Amino acid sequence: MLACLGCGDDWRALHQSGSVAYDAERYREATLYWERALARARATGPDTRIASSLNNLALACEALGRFEEAEILYRRSIELDQRARGNDHPVLVTTLANLADLYETLDRHAETEPVYLQALAILERHGPEDVRCGEILGSLAVLYRRLGRTDEANDYFQRTRAFQRRHLGPQHEQVAFTLAGLADLQRDMGEREAEQTYQQALEIMTAANGGESPEVAVLQNGLALVYVDQGRFSEARALLQEAARIEEAHFGPHSVTLAETLSNLGDAARQAGDPEQAAALLQRTLEIQTSVLGPRHPEVATTLNHLAFTYEDQGRPADAEPLLRRALAIEKAAYGQQHDEVALTLRNLGILLLSLNRAPEAEKACRAALEIHTAVFGLSHPRTARDLFELARVHVSLGEADDAERCFRRALRIEQQHYGRGHREVAATLYELGFLLVDEARPDEAVALLERALEIEQAAYGSDHPTVADTLWLLARAREALGQSAVAAELRTQADRILGQRHN
Repeated sequence: MLACLGCGDDWRALHQSGSVAYDAERYREATLYWERALARARATGPDTRIASSLNNLALACEALGRFEEAEILYRRSIELDQRARGNDHPVLVTTLANLADLYETLDRHAETEPVYLQALAILERHGPEDVRCGEILGSLAVLYRRLGRTDEANDYFQRTRAFQRRHLGPQHEQVAFTLAGLADLQRDMGEREAEQTYQQALEIMTAANGGESPEVAVLQNGLALVYVDQGRFSEARALLQEAARIEEAHFGPHSVTLAETLSNLGDAARQAGDPEQAAALLQRTLEIQTSVLGPRHPEVATTLNHLAFTYEDQGRPADAEPLLRRALAIEKAAYGQQHDEVALTLRNLGILLLSLNRAPEAEKACRAALEIHTAVFGLSHPRTARDLFELARVHVSLGEADDAERCFRRALRIEQQHYGRGHREVAATLYELGFLLVDEARPDEAVALLERALEIEQAAYGSDHPTVADTLWLLARAREALGQSAVAAELRTQADRILGQRHN
């Protein structure tokens, strides 16, 4: 998002002071400057200056999680500019794009795409060489990725990259950011090219801005998440520590950008089996976000989710549940009832409640998550598949094997349709469905599923990953049930070898 530019004495000075504060993440200070700029513009005119001030103030409100105010301000800005300049003026593009960004944040997808396309159409009529064309193409790519429209997302990332290379040059920082977006899409799809694409983006960004720039730190975060997916926790943590060092040097110790990196570092520590370090990092994240953004900001809710699972890993589930319920209250207040983040927290609450042997409550939470994700994304989205997966686990706990199998198979169909047959999410569902079938004395069916899961896991994680060992153990159980004791023994030996290597 970019602040609108303008001109004029005191108004310009206030505008610039607000921009400096905004760029330094001092959003409350930016709000004060831009409120004064708006008052000055209303006193002296013209309407175009008022429109610019409204857009700027909306940016600050959005950063502070004041979404309803932001929407009103954006809409008023657009109305004034349309009245002063007409409906097709290129100046409108910045505020239209900002409004579309807000709609995307709020999961109002039916409104998001048309506004982006409206802004793009204005530029294509008046300034097809305008660099903002590339920015909007990139925003559409991110939208399509989030909606699960993978082919369109890939196409728009490629279009964005081609535009930027043509108009900005192949080594521009915007090309690097577009490559990072493409890498995120590849990561979603479980493609090993994600690491290479991020490395390419980092090389461009380092050449463009230097190795100590905050933009480099952003890309280091993305590459670290790829490493986390691959179980390369030491590399991920080292990269995130470097990113945090850069951001703290650039923004100071109380930056929300730094907080996001600390949150990623905490999550990597948790997944690496270091919940104490994770808790310390997430507590620091929470302190920064609460101080800068306020205690009821959605970013606080995200950190509360991570901290809740860290507490569970520490054996403190009684402390975890209040955090998730607090996060849920924040998200409902900020976004409303029908939002992806609300559904994710409900799902996390369901997972926690199931671990506490409160399966009926877990079922209610998982069903609520499923209903929201179905309403927001449709029946065939990966979010919906994951809700079905967790709901199936609840049915297993309740002894409802038929319902569990139906949910697992629905999740599997969605995942295979979206990701293809070789994705790690497909493997996880195959494993759980295989586990159910072993317990239901259907080992022959289980073997076929588990062998597929094993093949995917070995390709995704390598042959010595703990996930591979788990599948080998379960496959051994299925083979044993089929009377294949020698094969089962060899599988158990392979699993023990992997776990032994891990602990040496």
